[in-house]
Amino acid sequence: MSEGYEEPTDAATSVLKSASIDNLPPEILSQIFWHLPRLFDDIHTPVPPWAVVLRVCHKWREVSTAYADLWTLIPLRTTQWTELALRLSNPCPITIHFPDPVEHFHREPIYAAMNQCERSYSLDIRQRFVGGTMPDFDFQRAVLNAMRNRPPINAQSFSLSLASLIESEDITFLAPSQVRYLRLTKCLFSIDFIFPPNLVALRLEFTIFDGWTFDHLRNLLSSFPLLEELALISFTVNTDVYQLITSSAIEPVTLPHLKTLHLIAEIDWLVVYLTLIDIPPHTHPSLDVLCLDSRPYPAWFTTPRLSADQSYALLVPLLARHVRASALHEDLHIHFKTRAEEGSPIRLSVSTSESIKISCGLPPNPSALSDLLPDTARRASLICESTLPSLTLPAIMWRTSPYLDSMTLPSLRPLSSCSLIRDGNTDLPKLREIVFTEPLDMSRGGDESTFQELLLLLRNTFVTVHFEDWVKLDGDQKWTLECEYPSRVTGSPLVFTQP
Repeated sequence: MSEGYEEPTDAATSVLKSASIDNLPPEILSQIFWHLPRLFDDIHTPVPPWAVVLRVCHKWREVSTAYADLWTLIPLRTTQWTELALRLSNPCPITIHFPDPVEHFHREPIYAAMNQCERSYSLDIRQRFVGGTMPDFDFQRAVLNAMRNRPPINAQSFSLSLASLIESEDITFLAPSQVRYLRLTKCLFSIDFIFPPNLVALRLEFTIFDGWTFDHLRNLLSSFPLLEELALISFTVNTDVYQLITSSAIEPVTLPHLKTLHLIAEIDWLVVYLTLIDIPPHTHPSLDVLCLDSRPYPAWFTTPRLSADQSYALLVPLLARHVRASALHEDLHIHFKTRAEEGSPIRLSVSTSESIKISCGLPPNPSALSDLLPDTARRASLICESTLPSLTLPAIMWRTSPYLDSMTLPSLRPLSSCSLIRDGNTDLPKLREIVFTEPLDMSRGGDESTFQELLLLLRNTFVTVHFEDWVKLDGDQKWTLECEYPSRVTGSPLVFTQP
């Protein structure tokens, strides 16, 4: 036996024994077990991922099977585990969320769970297309029949997709009065659909209410004064948008408690939404707006419509109010990029660190674009992945000059027309870094004029210039940068030719 070793005393042995995991109090074990199902993204595995607690020791098995809250997230992979979870969770409210996607082997467990859907607190029965195949509407009807037979009268959250229900008798069970979070995706309903009265979150996504007009939409929103989250995703109603906008017939609906607003639509519908939804100025909700490219009109279409300039002239002030409020206390990000499809227009994204995310096509008029940005902000970064129209970048730099902190450009060329290089205007007090992303040959055998522009940029500002790709320089150009602007040009690799 090694020197210094001492036999454990009876007291030490007692402490070691009491530290064993099977001696943890049931109250602590229960708190641990409550978190287990919520640690996993997918609970619909052949064996629920938290079921390992049953095999740790006899006490853990005893506590876990007696702790109903452990089993309230109902797994839907095998009928055996589904029925066990339904039994062990009783009488607690349960959560039934369909797998994504729903496969054939999920159906029997789903039927078993839906036979107790009256216990559900959160019910998500959305489906989606799998492998380009059409959804199984017979299965969907069977699920909805189960809901009709056992209405989830205590459900607080309800999500549904791919349902075509246009007869009033088919939908009376779909909106239990206690539901506070409602999500409808790719559904078709009749005009008589009845919404729960106490909604705090509503998401309508590619959903059609047969026969709805703008008045129906306005009346819907005005009936939810407590609404905190609203998403309208490609959701439109039967109305003449041009007439609606130009006649100033939109009476706003005030939503004083709104915290999150998510809108995806063509530009004129965004104008309608943002005019209709009145948010008090003292509130700063999280705003996520995607402006879809407008569909081209056929040649025979003669109905009056707004031009792109007119539409942006209406949309930009509605968005600018939210950007201005958030940019005072959050970093602002301005991003130009072209999508992967050949010939796609340039897209503009304006976002803040937390609360604002706006994506739209590039406005035809640069002044409309600059009007979207605030006069004052904490700090801003500008990223250009695309070559912009000649007047766009100067307009952006002029608007953001008091707070622009960094820029990312493909090359020096976009700056050629800017006062930053052209006339030595250094009215960018916070600009600290410019990043160039494309390879550059500034040697005499390449585009030497870009080297002169680089020198002007370094001379007129205090920025650090970083090259993400290779840069080719002559030896004397390298010497000039090292001697006159040490540590202000970074990046690798730098390729040098002989003097």
